[in-house]
This record gives sequence, structure tokens and C-alpha cells, in this order.
Amino acid sequence: MHSATKKQNLFFLLHALFISSILLACLLPLQEWFFFRWVETRSFQFMLTFLGLGLLFFLWTKPRLMLTYFAGCATLALLLNNRISLKLKPITPDTTPIFGALYLIPDENKDEVLNYPLSEKLANPSINLVIVQESSIALYSRLKELLAMEGFYYATHSNLDNECISTAVFSRHPLGKKTLTLDCDVADFVGTIKLQNTQAVRFLSVRLPKPGQEINYKDYLDKLDELASFTKEFETPVLALGNYQSVSWSKAIHQFCKNSNLEDSWPGTPCRSLMHNYDLFPESQTANIFHSDHFKCISFEPINIPGYFSGVQATYQFHELEDQDTNKNIKSSNKEF
Repeated sequence: MHSATKKQNLFFLLHALFISSILLACLLPLQEWFFFRWVETRSFQFMLTFLGLGLLFFLWTKPRLMLTYFAGCATLALLLNNRISLKLKPITPDTTPIFGALYLIPDENKDEVLNYPLSEKLANPSINLVIVQESSIALYSRLKELLAMEGFYYATHSNLDNECISTAVFSRHPLGKKTLTLDCDVADFVGTIKLQNTQAVRFLSVRLPKPGQEINYKDYLDKLDELASFTKEFETPVLALGNYQSVSWSKAIHQFCKNSNLEDSWPGTPCRSLMHNYDLFPESQTANIFHSDHFKCISFEPINIPGYFSGVQATYQFHELEDQDTNKNIKSSNKEF
């Protein structure tokens, strides 16, 4: 009997240590270490794992383990709710104009990407802005041909080797003057879209190096702070599209939203569709669109088409603005810059 009790206590201790290590990795600000980043990225999965194991031990009539796993699940749920503020109800669209944005990153095998049928996705009438990063010349030519039939304007920013289009921008509305960012090296393209109601939208194509591989974590945080300071200066509506190399519930992105006064589009997805949109491999959920409080996000869809594209698609509506004087007198052009 004594031996069986010792085994039960040891069994419980091992599970408690497992839960504690996961919770500490998510809560402690030590993301410069790979293990802490890895666990933080998968905290949503661990929350569901704790919930499942708690139910399992409930059926197995192990009350201590059941309560311990449920407590771990509740802790991660509170952490995630604090980081991303999930909305339990969908946002009801109103009568204000809809503005849609599509951000795409082609697969490394860019020749195969050309075989993907893009027409249906690009013909969506709610899409006003399309940004494609690291596009081949052939893919850019095909996109330009497809979107020209929809009346899109276009602009590009090319790498020095001219073998790749660093950023290709397509807009259903006239584009203002392109700005190459000299003060912020993580946004390689900043532009303006002039809408029919004279409202102007500033957009940024964001490019961040991957922490732990292309850059150390401290420098990665510095670049996020640099981007936050840059976007905070804009008074017009802002959309910042890009691959942020961190999931929406990470501490780094949570702090970036605070510093930049931008809002995460990802939490705008209703909770009931979160599981439908959630990828089992959360490292693929690092592409995102952050927006100023001029917008409200009414739909958000991660895009993950293995072998072809990854990215996001989101739809917004404008909040009513009292002062739009800063949004006037925007020059436009339908020529390639």
C-alpha cells in the first residue's frame, strides 16, 4: 500500500512539473531562449492539451490530476485572453464602405506557384489592396495581367539583383506617392491609397527577420520598437501588412500593439471560427495585418496553401472620423513607380 502511494505521488509530481514548466515558459519574459519561444508559440495547443487531459483524468477518477490540469488550462486561457482579447460575438457590418486587404508570400518554389488558380481569390470585389512579397518576375507579370482586368493600379519595389520583386502592390484605388522608408528598415514600402470619399489609407509592407535564425531576439525586439515608433507618427488610417515572425499571442506582438497604438486583426475573428482558422502548426500563423483604430476588422482568414502561398486576408470597415482634413490633397497615379 505504501509503495502504491509513493508511485501515485511520483506520478502526480511528474505531471505537476510538466504543467509548471509550460506555464513558466509562457509567463516568464525569457523568450530569447529557444525553448521559451517554442512553448509560447504553442501555448494555444498546450491549453487544449491540458483541457483534454483534465477531462481524461475526470473519467479516470483522478481528482488531483484533473484539477491540476484544469488549473493549468485556465491559466493559459487567461494569458491568451489578455494577449489577444478574443471577441465572443462576430462584429456586425454596418453601412460604411468595406475595405479588404490581401497579403501573400509565395512558396520558395516560385515556378510551382504559377500553377495555382488565383483568379477566384483576386476577383473578390471586397479586396481593395493586395501586397505580395518576394514575388518572381513571372508571378508579378501574371498578377499584373489578372488584376489589370479588375482595374487595379500597381507599384513595385525591387531587390538590387533584379531577380525578384521585393514588394508588389496592387490597389483598386489610385495610389499616392510611394515612399521608400529610410528611417525604418523593417518597412520596405510605404504608400497611400486615395478612396472615392477622399479618405486616405496609409499602408506598410513589413519585413522582419526571423528571431533566433536571421537575428538575435533582442535585435528583433528593437526592430519591432522601431516599427512601432514609425507607425505611431501617422494620423491617417494605417494598415501594416507583413510577416511578423511571431504569433499574435506572443509577448513581443502584444507589446508592439501597445507601443504602436495599432490593433491586431487576428482577434477580430469570432471565437467560434477560431478553431476553423487555426493551423496545427502555429509557426505558419505569423503573417498578420495590424490596423489603426480608424478601422474595425469584420473578417479575417489565414491563408496556408502548402506549396503555393501563405498569408492573410482581412476585411475592414471605417469608424466615423470627426476630422478628415489630413486625408485630403493626396496625389494619385496609375503608373508603375
